Amino acid sequence: MLKLVTLQGPYNTPIPIGPSIDGSFLPDHPVVLLKQGRYNKVDVISGNTKDDANGVGIVLFSENGKQVLQELNNNITKMGPILLAMTENENPTYLAQRVLFKYMPYNKDFNFTHEDEVALTQVC
Repeated sequence: MLKLVTLQGPYNTPIPIGPSIDGSFLPDHPVVLLKQGRYNKVDVISGNTKDDANGVGIVLFSENGKQVLQELNNNITKMGPILLAMTENENPTYLAQRVLFKYMPYNKDFNFTHEDEVALTQVC
């Protein structure tokens, strides 16, 4: 079963990360729909902005986010795919590490600090 990832935001407010499955417009998780062929076969243009993940950065680099940041540093193989919403891919750890390395090549050991805030926010 696919789960929605939730981070703790400022003032302990939950920040859900992932698709909003409403049962009507989006009847199931996109990965499930793609695997079952339950989607419209039309061209799609999709995108994001470089600052889309500012909410994630606020959580990770806030006083309340120290524990999440420490967990990311301690267990990149588990947390990397979650942070980048790649848990449903065939090799999520490898993909997450490749994405992080591509956009943050100077951080070869994946030990994130406050100096990485802007770069990590732009990756997510």
